[in-house]
Amino acid sequence: MTKWSVPGYLFKALLCQFVISTKDYDLQGLRTKLMYYADLYPSFDRQREYQFIEAAAKAFEDRKLDAFVDAVASYDQISKLHAWKSTLLLEVKNALKTSGLDQLENANTTSGVTVVSNSVHPDIS
Repeated sequence: MTKWSVPGYLFKALLCQFVISTKDYDLQGLRTKLMYYADLYPSFDRQREYQFIEAAAKAFEDRKLDAFVDAVASYDQISKLHAWKSTLLLEVKNALKTSGLDQLENANTTSGVTVVSNSVHPDIS
């Protein structure tokens, strides 16, 4: 394995961990892997892939779908996302949508206010 391919392998592993972590809406496993990979490959925390995962994870934790989509679009402008990566990110996006709907339903039942959103978000792929 050459030093040039390491960030790509770590990025793919982090995308898998991201999907696994979103199943429980708990990104602690992802955060742990980010720190571990940064220790394993010291320049990884300065790589675009690391910064993208950080931004996407922050958006997920904050339950901000717009910020997540913006992070994906920004990364895709520089490094095109292939089908496999897009599929994983779409799973994360769908989990984020579901978590947002859960929060919206809880807020609507407690406040008695119905909120309707007409915003359309672009697909990740």
